[in-house]
Amino acid sequence: MLDTHTLYWYWTRSARIGPGAIAVLRALETGETIGLVPLLAVAELHYLTRKTGTPWSIDWILRLIDRSPSLRLEPLTRRHLLAFAELASIPEMHDRFIAATGLLHDAAIISQDADIGACDLVRSVW
Repeated sequence: MLDTHTLYWYWTRSARIGPGAIAVLRALETGETIGLVPLLAVAELHYLTRKTGTPWSIDWILRLIDRSPSLRLEPLTRRHLLAFAELASIPEMHDRFIAATGLLHDAAIISQDADIGACDLVRSVW
């Protein structure tokens, strides 16, 4: 399960990615595992890149996901909303929805976010 900044730093080849995240990303590259990309992370990534002055279109982000056999776009559903409600300890809305996806799939969230990392209901790797 990949959060917004993990995807951004991965695709821009940033040195900011933690060692645990690097190991998971390598496993994605070799097809050893599947990475879920929450729909909300795509929208947030578009917004983030606009703020940095190099906007990525939604279509371009979706093509990046589609080209990777190890990435799968995860929609938002009623189940995600119910999981979102369980994660009150994560104050930021986008992070809470991303964590909800991890909770629903019992998947580790690849994230440096301290609020996600501190939440007892989900696992995170960085």
